[in-house]
Amino acid sequence: MIFLDGSNFYYSLKEIGESLYDIDFHKFSSLILVANRDLVKFFYYSAPVDRATVPEMYKAQQFFWNRLQSQGVTLRLGYLQKKLFKCPVCRIEQNGIKCPQCGNVFARLEEKGVDVHIATDIVSYAASNDYDIGYLVSSDGDLAEACKRARSLGKRIVYVCIPPIQSMALTKACNYTAKKDHSFFDSCRI
Repeated sequence: MIFLDGSNFYYSLKEIGESLYDIDFHKFSSLILVANRDLVKFFYYSAPVDRATVPEMYKAQQFFWNRLQSQGVTLRLGYLQKKLFKCPVCRIEQNGIKCPQCGNVFARLEEKGVDVHIATDIVSYAASNDYDIGYLVSSDGDLAEACKRARSLGKRIVYVCIPPIQSMALTKACNYTAKKDHSFFDSCRI
């Protein structure tokens, strides 16, 4: 099984100059599987943007998700929550998208529920013996405990990272760390 943290993957790819939207996820999955094993399930975790606030981004996200699903990827969705912050223009602290003081339009949103979906899937599918090897594509160290739990249930967990971003907590918690660079993603393009 592959457990891919969409937001984390997006920013890791961006760090090395790659684009999430150029990835063929069928090729990606076949290239990371060890010893040509069968893929049981490929999960992609993310959160939908607000349709009313950013309609063009919402439309692009839906198009991308449809492409993922057509490649056999299962979506698991959290949600976005407005976060309290200071307006970068007038420095007034607030929770919103438009500053009532200066009219500056911006958004500060925080993804919620995604890490919980990833962690519970890693552990619950391990407990129900649905996979032998789990591939975690994320550098979120908060997922280390879920990986340790799956290992205690007899599963092997491969941490797939994109240097320079690498979590030492996940490196220690998983059986193996697979570092993927430009040359790997050259093989995964649409």
